[in-house]
This record gives sequence, structure tokens and C-alpha cells, in this order.
Amino acid sequence: LLEDQRQAYDIIDWHLQQFVTGGCPDQLHMIIPGEDGVGKSKMIQTIMDNFAHRGVSGMLVKVVYTGIAALVIDSKTLHNIGMIPLNSGKQSAQTIKKLENFWHEKAYLIIDEMSMLSRPFLAKLSNII
Repeated sequence: LLEDQRQAYDIIDWHLQQFVTGGCPDQLHMIIPGEDGVGKSKMIQTIMDNFAHRGVSGMLVKVVYTGIAALVIDSKTLHNIGMIPLNSGKQSAQTIKKLENFWHEKAYLIIDEMSMLSRPFLAKLSNII
């Protein structure tokens, strides 16, 4: 990892350590920008490996915006994990229960290719999850 990526990774690692040992760290919000080829995918994989090494992979969700990208990197889409209605309608009680079950043990969300997302979409996703 590059030096700034290592610093970001160390923050995530510290936060995870606090979380899994019963600490109650503040919610972690982090954006890791960078052009193609700077190693963002390697960093994401390193983070995922750390969660696996600690035995807490179930706490982490990795998503992408498009279905094609999800197929390529074995991930889920944001629409899938947020169960976002296509018609901008309300979610059913059954859908809300499914969301609660899905997010019950989740604590970390990695969004790959975040630059593709609009602010309104992120706001909607944040309200849902």
C-alpha cells in the first residue's frame, strides 16, 4: 500500500479493533479517492483480508453501483443491499424486516467506485440503512 493508503488502513484497523473488543468508537466515515491504477482495489482487498483474518467478515459489506461491476468483482449492488424501490415508492413491512435482518450484524460498508453516485442517491441509501 502507498503511504496515505497505509494511514487510512491503519485508521480502519484501529477502529475495527476497538469495535470487536467491546469499545464503542464513533461511526467511521472515510473516502479514499484516487485515479485508476493507484491501488484502491488492492487496499479494499487488504481491508477485506483483515476482516477475514479477525474472523469478522460478516461485519463488512462491499458494494458497487452497477450490476456489471458486481459480477466482475463478486460483490453486491447498492440497490440490492438497500432494497431500494425502483419506482421511488415506500418499502413494504416485509422489505424493512429483510433490511433489518441483513444489517443486524453489519457494521462496515465499502462502496467501490463511489464517484458514480449522486448525493440524492447516497442520502436515500443512508436513510434506508
